[in-house]
Amino acid sequence: MEALSSSTYSDIPAWPFAALAFFVGLLIIAFKLGDWHRDVNRDRKAFGEWSEDVNQDRSEFKKFMEEIRGKIQEILNTLNRSPVLSSGSPLQLTDKGQTIAKQISAEKWAAELGQNIMEDIETDISNKSPYEIQEFCFKHVYNREFSTDRKDLINNCAYQNGVRFEAVLNVLAIVLRDILLQLTGQPVPE
Repeated sequence: MEALSSSTYSDIPAWPFAALAFFVGLLIIAFKLGDWHRDVNRDRKAFGEWSEDVNQDRSEFKKFMEEIRGKIQEILNTLNRSPVLSSGSPLQLTDKGQTIAKQISAEKWAAELGQNIMEDIETDISNKSPYEIQEFCFKHVYNREFSTDRKDLINNCAYQNGVRFEAVLNVLAIVLRDILLQLTGQPVPE
Protein backbone atom coordinates (compact mmCIF):
# COMPACT_ATOMS: atom_id res chain seq x y z
CA MET A 1 0.00 0.00 0.00
CA GLU A 2 1.15 3.25 -0.81
CA ALA A 3 1.70 5.83 1.84
CA LEU A 4 -0.55 8.81 1.62
CA SER A 5 1.25 11.87 0.71
CA SER A 6 0.49 15.31 2.03
CA SER A 7 -0.99 16.18 -1.29
CA THR A 8 -3.79 13.61 -0.78
CA TYR A 9 -5.36 15.57 2.08
CA SER A 10 -5.29 18.73 0.13
CA ASP A 11 -7.43 17.07 -2.50
CA ILE A 12 -10.38 16.64 -0.05
CA PRO A 13 -12.71 19.64 -0.23
CA ALA A 14 -13.15 21.70 3.00
CA TRP A 15 -16.79 22.61 2.53
CA PRO A 16 -18.24 19.37 4.02
CA PHE A 17 -16.28 20.01 7.21
CA ALA A 18 -17.38 23.62 7.26
CA ALA A 19 -20.99 22.57 6.66
CA LEU A 20 -20.76 19.97 9.42
CA ALA A 21 -19.26 22.54 11.80
CA PHE A 22 -21.93 25.07 10.82
CA PHE A 23 -24.70 22.50 11.38
CA VAL A 24 -23.28 21.46 14.78
CA GLY A 25 -23.01 25.16 15.71
CA LEU A 26 -26.64 25.69 14.72
CA LEU A 27 -27.71 22.73 16.86
CA ILE A 28 -25.81 24.10 19.85
CA ILE A 29 -27.31 27.57 19.33
CA ALA A 30 -30.83 26.11 18.96
CA PHE A 31 -30.37 24.05 22.12
CA LYS A 32 -29.08 27.09 24.04
CA LEU A 33 -31.92 29.26 22.69
CA GLY A 34 -34.43 26.64 23.85
CA ASP A 35 -32.85 26.63 27.32
CA TRP A 36 -32.84 30.41 27.36
CA HIS A 37 -36.49 30.52 26.19
CA ARG A 38 -37.51 28.06 28.95
CA ASP A 39 -35.59 30.12 31.51
CA VAL A 40 -37.21 33.35 30.31
CA ASN A 41 -40.70 31.81 30.44
CA ARG A 42 -40.01 30.34 33.87
CA ASP A 43 -38.70 33.71 35.07
CA ARG A 44 -41.64 35.50 33.47
CA LYS A 45 -44.06 33.16 35.24
CA ALA A 46 -42.19 33.57 38.53
CA PHE A 47 -42.18 37.35 38.07
CA GLY A 48 -45.93 37.30 37.37
CA GLU A 49 -46.57 35.31 40.55
CA TRP A 50 -44.27 37.63 42.49
CA SER A 51 -46.00 40.66 40.99
CA GLU A 52 -49.41 39.29 42.02
CA ASP A 53 -48.09 38.69 45.55
CA VAL A 54 -46.72 42.24 45.70
CA ASN A 55 -50.02 43.69 44.48
CA GLN A 56 -51.94 41.62 47.02
CA ASP A 57 -49.53 42.72 49.77
CA ARG A 58 -49.93 46.34 48.68
CA SER A 59 -53.70 45.98 48.76
CA GLU A 60 -53.59 44.45 52.23
CA PHE A 61 -51.15 47.13 53.39
CA LYS A 62 -53.42 49.85 52.01
CA LYS A 63 -56.38 48.41 53.95
CA PHE A 64 -54.20 48.21 57.05
CA MET A 65 -53.07 51.83 56.66
CA GLU A 66 -56.67 53.01 56.19
CA GLU A 67 -57.61 51.18 59.38
CA ILE A 68 -54.66 52.70 61.24
CA ARG A 69 -55.46 56.16 59.84
CA GLY A 70 -59.02 55.82 61.14
CA LYS A 71 -57.80 54.74 64.58
CA ILE A 72 -55.30 57.61 64.74
CA GLN A 73 -58.01 60.11 63.73
CA GLU A 74 -60.29 58.68 66.41
CA ILE A 75 -57.53 59.07 69.01
CA LEU A 76 -56.78 62.63 67.89
CA ASN A 77 -60.45 63.53 68.00
CA THR A 78 -60.66 62.16 71.51
CA LEU A 79 -57.54 64.04 72.61
CA ASN A 80 -58.56 67.31 70.96
CA ARG A 81 -62.15 67.22 72.11
CA SER A 82 -62.76 70.03 74.51
CA PRO A 83 -65.10 69.29 77.39
CA VAL A 84 -66.28 72.92 77.36
CA LEU A 85 -66.43 73.78 73.63
CA SER A 86 -68.54 72.20 70.94
CA SER A 87 -66.76 71.08 67.81
CA GLY A 88 -69.15 72.93 65.51
CA SER A 89 -68.75 76.34 63.98
CA PRO A 90 -68.96 78.89 65.43
CA LEU A 91 -67.59 77.68 68.72
CA GLN A 92 -70.23 77.25 71.42
CA LEU A 93 -70.13 76.24 75.06
CA THR A 94 -71.13 72.70 75.90
CA ASP A 95 -73.39 72.01 78.88
CA LYS A 96 -70.27 71.66 81.02
CA GLY A 97 -68.97 74.95 79.63
CA GLN A 98 -72.23 76.69 80.51
CA THR A 99 -72.08 75.24 84.03
CA ILE A 100 -68.54 76.53 84.44
CA ALA A 101 -69.57 79.95 83.10
CA LYS A 102 -72.26 80.19 85.78
CA GLN A 103 -69.91 79.00 88.54
CA ILE A 104 -67.32 81.70 87.79
CA SER A 105 -69.83 84.45 86.89
CA ALA A 106 -68.27 84.66 83.44
CA GLU A 107 -71.03 86.86 81.98
CA LYS A 108 -70.66 89.50 84.67
CA TRP A 109 -66.86 89.45 84.29
CA ALA A 110 -67.07 89.60 80.47
CA ALA A 111 -69.67 92.41 80.51
CA GLU A 112 -67.42 94.61 82.67
CA LEU A 113 -64.32 93.75 80.63
CA GLY A 114 -66.22 94.19 77.37
CA GLN A 115 -67.21 97.75 78.30
CA ASN A 116 -63.59 98.53 79.17
CA ILE A 117 -62.39 97.07 75.87
CA MET A 118 -64.96 99.07 73.89
CA GLU A 119 -63.94 102.29 75.66
CA ASP A 120 -60.22 101.65 75.14
CA ILE A 121 -59.06 103.79 72.21
CA GLU A 122 -56.12 101.48 71.44
CA THR A 123 -58.36 98.43 71.12
CA ASP A 124 -60.66 99.21 68.21
CA ILE A 125 -62.65 96.08 67.51
CA SER A 126 -65.68 97.76 65.96
CA ASN A 127 -64.55 96.95 62.41
CA LYS A 128 -63.41 93.40 63.08
CA SER A 129 -65.14 90.28 61.79
CA PRO A 130 -66.67 87.80 64.25
CA TYR A 131 -63.70 85.49 63.74
CA GLU A 132 -61.22 88.29 64.44
CA ILE A 133 -63.15 89.20 67.59
CA GLN A 134 -63.07 85.55 68.68
CA GLU A 135 -59.30 85.37 68.11
CA PHE A 136 -58.87 88.65 69.99
CA CYS A 137 -60.83 87.24 72.93
CA PHE A 138 -58.76 84.05 73.13
CA LYS A 139 -55.50 86.02 73.00
CA HIS A 140 -56.77 88.54 75.51
CA VAL A 141 -57.93 85.91 78.00
CA TYR A 142 -54.81 83.75 77.65
CA ASN A 143 -52.47 86.74 78.04
CA ARG A 144 -54.43 88.39 80.86
CA GLU A 145 -53.04 88.68 84.36
CA PHE A 146 -55.88 87.62 86.66
CA SER A 147 -56.21 88.79 90.23
CA THR A 148 -55.36 86.21 92.87
CA ASP A 149 -59.05 85.83 93.77
CA ARG A 150 -60.07 85.34 90.12
CA LYS A 151 -57.19 82.90 89.54
CA ASP A 152 -58.19 80.90 92.66
CA LEU A 153 -61.79 80.86 91.43
CA ILE A 154 -60.66 79.54 88.02
CA ASN A 155 -58.40 76.89 89.61
CA ASN A 156 -61.15 75.70 91.97
CA CYS A 157 -63.68 75.58 89.16
CA ALA A 158 -61.29 73.60 86.96
CA TYR A 159 -60.63 71.16 89.81
CA GLN A 160 -64.31 70.71 90.70
CA ASN A 161 -65.27 70.10 87.06
CA GLY A 162 -62.34 67.86 86.21
CA VAL A 163 -60.98 70.11 83.46
CA ARG A 164 -57.72 71.92 82.89
CA PHE A 165 -57.16 75.58 83.74
CA GLU A 166 -57.08 76.32 79.99
CA ALA A 167 -60.58 74.90 79.55
CA VAL A 168 -61.95 77.49 81.98
CA LEU A 169 -60.03 80.18 80.04
CA ASN A 170 -61.77 78.91 76.87
CA VAL A 171 -65.13 79.45 78.60
CA LEU A 172 -64.14 83.00 79.51
CA ALA A 173 -63.00 83.68 75.93
CA ILE A 174 -66.27 82.48 74.39
CA VAL A 175 -68.40 84.44 76.88
CA LEU A 176 -66.28 87.55 76.22
CA ARG A 177 -66.63 86.99 72.44
CA ASP A 178 -70.43 86.88 72.75
CA ILE A 179 -70.45 90.11 74.80
CA LEU A 180 -68.18 91.91 72.30
CA LEU A 181 -70.24 90.68 69.34
CA GLN A 182 -73.33 92.05 71.05
CA LEU A 183 -71.63 95.38 71.83
CA THR A 184 -70.45 95.73 68.22
CA GLY A 185 -73.93 94.96 66.88
CA GLN A 186 -72.97 91.66 65.30
CA PRO A 187 -75.06 88.49 65.55
CA VAL A 188 -74.30 86.38 68.62
CA PRO A 189 -74.23 82.60 68.02
CA GLU A 190 -77.02 80.77 69.78
